[in-house]
Amino acid sequence: VNNQYEKKPEEVYLSDTAKVVLCETLCNEIQVYKSILKRAQNINQEQYIESMEELRTSCPKEAVEESCADAKLDIREKVDGCY
Repeated sequence: VNNQYEKKPEEVYLSDTAKVVLCETLCNEIQVYKSILKRAQNINQEQYIESMEELRTSCPKEAVEESCADAKLDIREKVDGCY
């Protein structure tokens, strides 16, 4: 498929500021991801370390934090509002 709006990989990037904002916005999801990694039984220690190193490269602050500035969203409030 030839999409005239499709960008080349070298044209798609995030500024340093955008990366920080994205990581802050995804902080709660990152904390869940870290929890899943810790409990995963289908990865070995080396794979865990590699995943955490990748996370530290992408979102260094969120990789070491144990919690986020924003409280976790209670999805039940949104689901209850749908009925």
